[in-house]
Amino acid sequence: MKTVIISTGFADLELRDGELWNQMTFCHADTVTEQDGTLRIVRPATPTPIGIKMDDPENETLPTDPDDPRIFDADGDGNPGVTSTVKVSDDLQGEIYLARREIFAYDVAQDSTDRLVGTISDGSEQLIIGASNPMFLAAGQWEQIDDPERNPVIWQRVDDDLDCDGLAAQRDDLFPPNPQADW
Repeated sequence: MKTVIISTGFADLELRDGELWNQMTFCHADTVTEQDGTLRIVRPATPTPIGIKMDDPENETLPTDPDDPRIFDADGDGNPGVTSTVKVSDDLQGEIYLARREIFAYDVAQDSTDRLVGTISDGSEQLIIGASNPMFLAAGQWEQIDDPERNPVIWQRVDDDLDCDGLAAQRDDLFPPNPQADW
């Protein structure tokens, strides 16, 4: 079996009192294996803070206080945390400002030359810090249903120049229909 590990992270270089410091932050590693001619990619759960600074994201939980001093404007738009755009209807749309601790893992295997399929598990946490519309301030945590059949992930090779609008136009040709909710 051949194995390739691809990891990503940050190396923050900072000059402190005339000394160069390098703070390295590990983000994740994708492990690519090949067995009997089939590729498989496994990403273990690696907690990653978004919109909040955490010294130990593996063990720290997300705070419940929207005024936590570790929250920062991660996307540089002038709002705390990261901004998510929400559109329920033409009359009900706006932005939600979030701090998140992303905790997800996936396991995909080659289904064809241009497609990998598998499952994803997600135990991410989020804190709503604010919103452009008070209707979006409802706090709540979602939980993923613990059923691999309900948590598929599909990676499909597409043309390099495909953008979001093009993907939306080709969605039905590339992927199966969304499952029906039964709850």
